[in-house]
Amino acid sequence: MPLIDEANRKYLTERFQEDLQKPVTLALFTRGKYLLERESPEEESNDYSISEEEACRTSLELIGELAEISADKILLEIHDVDSAEGLAAAQASGVDSQMLPALAYKAEGLLGKSFYYGLPSGYEFGTLVDVVTSTSQGKSSLAKATIDKLTNLPGPLSIMVFVTPT
Repeated sequence: MPLIDEANRKYLTERFQEDLQKPVTLALFTRGKYLLERESPEEESNDYSISEEEACRTSLELIGELAEISADKILLEIHDVDSAEGLAAAQASGVDSQMLPALAYKAEGLLGKSFYYGLPSGYEFGTLVDVVTSTSQGKSSLAKATIDKLTNLPGPLSIMVFVTPT
């Protein structure tokens, strides 16, 4: 059963047709063993925490569905951080390979590096859609004064935003 229902798929199709300009690559960093079929069904549990494995599997499914909606503008790359190639890709993207799942955004003209750690579900899914759209358009919602200050920094700057459900 798809994670994105038909009504949301229709909305996203229309929004992407209207708003997406340049292709955006979503590079998902995960472990290769999570890409394989599970050998046994999941056990019932009263533990409400989500495991790295489940977050990676669900992220792959969700981002895969998103990429299918606009396959000409949203490209999906999958990197296994347990392989030498995947680890090298994580390092090149600036992704911490111990914090999975990780999603790096890439587009022509994108300055800096932008990534998301964790499962982009719930309210964060809307943020993912907005980031894909703004990245495709080469736009930022930052004020001009902020962009000017960031442009004139003497060296690299790392900004981390933490999101917690309330």
